[in-house]
Amino acid sequence: MQASADELKILARIADLDTASTRAEKEITQLEQPAKIDEIRAKLEGVKKKRAEIEAMLKAAQDKFDQLAEEDADLEKRAAEVQHKIDTTEGDHRIIGSLTADLAAIVERREKLDEQMTELDAKSDEISKVAAQAGQAVAQISATEQGLIKSYKEQAGELRSASLTAQDEKKQLSAKLSSEILQAYETARKAAGGIGLAHLQDASCSVCRTQIDENKLLQLEAEAPLTNCPFCKRLLIVDKE
Repeated sequence: MQASADELKILARIADLDTASTRAEKEITQLEQPAKIDEIRAKLEGVKKKRAEIEAMLKAAQDKFDQLAEEDADLEKRAAEVQHKIDTTEGDHRIIGSLTADLAAIVERREKLDEQMTELDAKSDEISKVAAQAGQAVAQISATEQGLIKSYKEQAGELRSASLTAQDEKKQLSAKLSSEILQAYETARKAAGGIGLAHLQDASCSVCRTQIDENKLLQLEAEAPLTNCPFCKRLLIVDKE
């Protein structure tokens, strides 16, 4: 295939640009952040679930405390009423004895409520500490996630920009090639997995490295400066000696 020296230089540059673009896109898929983000998100979900369980425990303890406190307030009111009856009742010792027994029962119940509320108060304090620790863990993990996302966007953005820049330059250079050469190159590139151009070096293809025998060499030299590797079928630049 005929090609001028300038066309061969352009073709070689296009091949380099394709390689650079492909490498950049591949590096994007190999960035470590996505896997780490998935891992950190799974961990975050676990911690959030645990925090929700802790917060549910805290609410249950607080609700129970409020329930006991309400009962204690009612008993306090009843105790005052019974004490008033005792103080204002005269003569009937049986009534006074019954009221005194009621008051004693109320006092005993309030003492038990006080013990229970003290225990619940201490329990709520402990649960609150654990809830705070879980909240801190969520905040730290979330910060790590955001840092990974930011890092990924920056690196992937730089790589994608490099890829697009290479493709833009390729588009401009492609306009300077004949349609025959460009089509031959693109066909070879697609068929060969992305690398469409090679050079004849020391009687072998610079990409597939296959040694070419003398008869085939004579044929390639006759087709110079541009032909195809007889083995990998890539477009092959054959320098005229």
